[in-house]
Amino acid sequence: MAVEQDRLSSPQENRLSSPQANIKRFSICQVCDEGVTNPICPGCLEQESTQFLLDHKPTLIPLLRARSKIFNVPMDAVSICVSCGDAIKVCPHCYCKEIALWLYEDHPNIARQFVTTFNYELKSVA
Repeated sequence: MAVEQDRLSSPQENRLSSPQANIKRFSICQVCDEGVTNPICPGCLEQESTQFLLDHKPTLIPLLRARSKIFNVPMDAVSICVSCGDAIKVCPHCYCKEIALWLYEDHPNIARQFVTTFNYELKSVA
């Protein structure tokens, strides 16, 4: 009986039941329900978006940071960021789409440049 119990709780089985194993096996965006194929977190994307706005319209940076906070809601992590190692809850497409739509409201030219720079299949946004 003890041998069978050991076999049931093998290291391989324990690995598969760990939270990080679940993250890697079920990488589905919490917003769009699509697979997270480019695991970059909103925090890293916000940093890159900030750099983009430094070159195009620095006055929008505080608004970008405020807008990015909508992704800081309690959700299950679905992946790990390849850049910083933080948990990912939404895919880069959903983050960039939200930022592009926000920019497009008052700054359509900047939104178009943003979509070109952060090309996560956002051509239809701008």
